[in-house]
Amino acid sequence: MVQLQKQKLVIARCDLFLEKDSGELVILDWKTDDPPLGADLYNFAYEKGFVRQLRTTKQMLADMKPGSKVTG
Repeated sequence: MVQLQKQKLVIARCDLFLEKDSGELVILDWKTDDPPLGADLYNFAYEKGFVRQLRTTKQMLADMKPGSKVTG
């Protein structure tokens, strides 16, 4: 019995990603939202959906280049 993997279409945008000579993929994505003074930056990014966006983009690139380290 052959088990088929589910495929899904992912559309993601980032400002830039690059591949280093080492093969590592690096995602850069600039944001223009200003967090409130004294805000916890991770929580701010999580609430705005930036954390989920980065995770999705990282997973997409990792799926496209298996075995590559992907950072962002």
